[in-house]
Amino acid sequence: MNLDLGGTNDVIRKIGEDEGEIGLVYNPPQEPKLVSSAIKRQPMMAIIGPKFPRKGIRALSVHDLAKYPLAVTHASYGTRQMLQAVEYAEKLRLDPVVTTNSIAIVKQFVKSGLGITVLPAFAVTTEMEASELFAVDITHPILADAEAHLVTRAGRRLSVASNKMMQLMTAQMRAFR
Repeated sequence: MNLDLGGTNDVIRKIGEDEGEIGLVYNPPQEPKLVSSAIKRQPMMAIIGPKFPRKGIRALSVHDLAKYPLAVTHASYGTRQMLQAVEYAEKLRLDPVVTTNSIAIVKQFVKSGLGITVLPAFAVTTEMEASELFAVDITHPILADAEAHLVTRAGRRLSVASNKMMQLMTAQMRAFR
């Protein structure tokens, strides 16, 4: 079994072209070649570090995000596409100081106290349990309605191993609980 990482666009392409059997994507666009086998609402959150002044903060606005150094993923990722949709809707420009294809780099940026990022909370569960990172609500309907999807190609019969993996992912992953 192979396990590859990639942005939403890359995962959708690979699943649609049978280069993979199961994809985990965040807020994918409508794609007739794909079927979502599991869907769970997973709002985008402001991810902050332990030195961020949290006292009294229950939520941040998208305009608040623009006040802090921001690390984001490349535009091929669903998380970045959501931020771009918010920028367009609000006529706002977020000016990231770091753009990367690595969620690990984004998390390290925040842990190091260099700024904030925007991700679903399930992406930082381990760090939240260790009090290394914290998730704060962002008050915007586009970000609040984001979803995690497990996708397969429409009409494809999964292998026994992939069926078992799908069952485990749906039952065990925090993104789908």
